[in-house]
Amino acid sequence: MLARLTHDGPAGLVFMIVGLFLCIAAWRTDPSQAQGLGGALSVLAAQPFGPWLLGVAALGLIGYGRYGLIDAALRDTSVE
Repeated sequence: MLARLTHDGPAGLVFMIVGLFLCIAAWRTDPSQAQGLGGALSVLAAQPFGPWLLGVAALGLIGYGRYGLIDAALRDTSVE
């Protein structure tokens, strides 16, 4: 449970910020307002504890990547 929380939490937060940007762009009907991952990380960096938030987000994304690699290596794909 802890492993899932540590890699899904920060990664989920970053993707929620990306989703928020997309919703704001849709609400205002201004496509130039839509931002991707870079925009979400820029918002985190602009916060008072920006470097710490970026560090947590980076650890979460790294953990998510490791989880994906381990899951891909150990997943049973045999057809019965």
